[in-house]
Amino acid sequence: MYNIEINCFYGNKNLNKIMWDISNVEFTLKDNIRNIDTLDRDNYMFSKNYIPHLFLEVLRCGECGGDMCYRESYNGYKCSNSQKQKGVCTSHFIKEEYLKEYIVKSLRYHVKCKVYKEEFYDWAYEKARCKDIYKMRLTIIDKKIISLKDKFKKVYLDKIVNKIDERNFENMVNHIQTKHALLSSEKNKVLKIMKSNKALDDIYKVYEKSMDDTLQFNNVKKYMIDKLVDSIVVYEDIINNTKQIDINYKFKI
Repeated sequence: MYNIEINCFYGNKNLNKIMWDISNVEFTLKDNIRNIDTLDRDNYMFSKNYIPHLFLEVLRCGECGGDMCYRESYNGYKCSNSQKQKGVCTSHFIKEEYLKEYIVKSLRYHVKCKVYKEEFYDWAYEKARCKDIYKMRLTIIDKKIISLKDKFKKVYLDKIVNKIDERNFENMVNHIQTKHALLSSEKNKVLKIMKSNKALDDIYKVYEKSMDDTLQFNNVKKYMIDKLVDSIVVYEDIINNTKQIDINYKFKI
């Protein structure tokens, strides 16, 4: 069992500004997640070649200065040079879950101290007001009702010129009327919701939950680590059975 010493160092970027950038990405993804075609197909978060391991771009070996690569058998990262040829670097590693747990805890503390959370939730509320999903739903329903009216006109004209018989005409009309009744019922429900504050409350709850997750790093992602961490350097003293981890954040405190 190794004794682990962690040292944190800080850069000169504004943490509040970085968290605004991350929030914008998260809310853009949430708004477009059901329509991936609107996003860049080459975006690494949607690429088939995307590897989700959080620290691949920032981890460095303190002994040789090389990268550290992820190894499933270790559930963590090993120095890349230790696997090339004997004598280049010693075979040492760091667990991914250990790093994740420590860094998330650290980031939560710094966000609590340095980020003006009220501004973020106010922004989420304004986004909820603009994202009127019920109005969008009403537009879709109206389009479907217009389409049904056009179908009814066509069926009626086909009946007049004897393109369809009486039995088929009645079946088609009944089908159209049933769909129209369902859409009218749904439209009335949407209109009722829109007249209350429930519509805005429902939308804001979704955005509030997303903001909670972002500011608490409940679903930390690789691009977040890349924005917040410049490098993580791992040193190992095999003789004394100790590891030293230097975390170099990009933001100032």
